[in-house]
Amino acid sequence: MSLKNKPGILVSSISAKVSIVGLVRVALERVFENDAYVLWGADASPLCVAKMFVDKFWQMPLLSELSIESFIEFCLANNIQYVIPSRDGELTFYARNRDVLGDKGIYVMVSPFESITTCVDKALFSECLKKDVGHFIETSNNLEDISSEVITVKPQHGSGSKGLGIALTREEALVFSQSIKDPIFQQHIVGREFSADLFVNNAGISIGPVLRWRDLVVDGESKITTTFRNESVEAKTNELAVKLGLYGHAVVQGFITDEGELFFIEVNCRIGGASYLGFEAGLKSIDWFLLESLNKSVEYDFQYPKTALRLVRYAKDEVYELGDE
Repeated sequence: MSLKNKPGILVSSISAKVSIVGLVRVALERVFENDAYVLWGADASPLCVAKMFVDKFWQMPLLSELSIESFIEFCLANNIQYVIPSRDGELTFYARNRDVLGDKGIYVMVSPFESITTCVDKALFSECLKKDVGHFIETSNNLEDISSEVITVKPQHGSGSKGLGIALTREEALVFSQSIKDPIFQQHIVGREFSADLFVNNAGISIGPVLRWRDLVVDGESKITTTFRNESVEAKTNELAVKLGLYGHAVVQGFITDEGELFFIEVNCRIGGASYLGFEAGLKSIDWFLLESLNKSVEYDFQYPKTALRLVRYAKDEVYELGDE
């Protein structure tokens, strides 16, 4: 079978996400036999590190310069049938066009547009929690609505640690808010931070989650993270994923206080940087997405590990012989 005739799977915004590319490769080898696939990577930068670990690379235009028609044309010309986004900023593009892409036989592991909209807007997310799930942090665009004397300030839209002011006085919070776009104010929560990897299937059932402590966080990403069990938190996390109407892999973040109280912070509707640990713990989100897209029967054979697992993320050097050029 020629490369052109093999089904392609595209991981977009691959940047330096070598571990995510590796996870996709392992899943493809399980689902497709005899290397009957092409692993594509896409990124706006032609020099991204992860391009060294895919079969074919596409220097993808910025989404602001790419029409859905052009994206579909590229996918059809290269037999790309499956797409896995890996960056928050591209989720809206794929979610808005998910049905159009599906009609063309291009399946994207992305949640519905309404779900993405709720998750990237911290005010909407807080309202959703307050209305349907609970475990919410006081959140408002108006500082006067927050009863706490210790405040966290962050941008209303997006995720991650950029533009974040933590444990500020009310006066400091007001000053800090003037330095970021669309600030919101939240009560400051003291507790142990965790993430939860899960998969929501096409029947709306949440599988997992794998809970993990965020032991060491650098620039918003876990560098050391350790799994743990808490059946109550697991149940509430699954409830949240279903209420939000998610699909595919997602990462839920929250705090557990010393008194055992649970607060949800945000949901990232994609595979995260440290989600490798969730996959090692038994989640097979990519396999399940591929099999569902192929309309094959799926055994969601997830079982919690018998012992805790720890992931340590670090830079790794690779040397290649280039030969004569």
